[in-house]
Amino acid sequence: MINFKNEEVGSLSKIILKKYPSITFGELKILFRKKDVKVDGKRINADIKLIGGEEILVYNKEKNIKILYEDDNLIVVHKPFGVETTKVDKTYLGQSLEEMTNAFACHRIDMNTEGIVILAKNKFIQNEMFKEFKLNNVHKFYIAQVYGILSKKEDVLSGYLIKMTDGVKIVDKKEKNALEIKTKYKVLKEDKECSLVEIELLTGRTHQIRAHFAHIGHFVVGDNKYGDKEINKKLGFKKQCLCSYRVTFTCESPILKYLNEIKIETEPTFLNNNKL
Repeated sequence: MINFKNEEVGSLSKIILKKYPSITFGELKILFRKKDVKVDGKRINADIKLIGGEEILVYNKEKNIKILYEDDNLIVVHKPFGVETTKVDKTYLGQSLEEMTNAFACHRIDMNTEGIVILAKNKFIQNEMFKEFKLNNVHKFYIAQVYGILSKKEDVLSGYLIKMTDGVKIVDKKEKNALEIKTKYKVLKEDKECSLVEIELLTGRTHQIRAHFAHIGHFVVGDNKYGDKEINKKLGFKKQCLCSYRVTFTCESPILKYLNEIKIETEPTFLNNNKL
């Protein structure tokens, strides 16, 4: 819960976001909709103009950044759903993971994907990690709930990814500006409607998992961009069921070779209330 005395003139939303940048604009809109914001004891469901002197009360849940591993070079955390990884990615007024940890991201995962993110404590280590990612020496595994039953219980999906202005598209044959992608998966569980799969990224492209599985007719449940909004609504999923849950290393850099003995894992939160 946030409680403070306003001393500024301006819109309620801008004042809240300025004072508490860890709250995203999207989250604030939800708080308004739920009437979880009070001004001088009165519940507010839309933005209003303040003149100063008001008592502001916001009922919100703080995001907890879970640290999975830390040493002198790196901090590895479980990024929550709804948080951007880097400052550059920010399309809202909240804090990015880099700002929350005061560290430098070595890779990205989508705002609406949860799970493991590796951050460096200085620029030198960040550059060394960039090299390891480029050499495919950082091995990332995901768990996802996808719609439907996959005919093959294990497979390596191949295709080509083309970046578009509003996302990406997948094609089966090489085209101009298309990047090759490979996505390895194994079915862990399934029911009549969905499958729980473990995924290993053999290439790491923008929106690769979400777009690739949607391309074969098995979109990530809760993903309205590449999936089906009506089906997601019917299944009752408002958040994307995709988590980066395990990372292993085969580093070549002398300063990072110690990571080869380490396996980092986390639990997908979307499984907490999941029947699969």
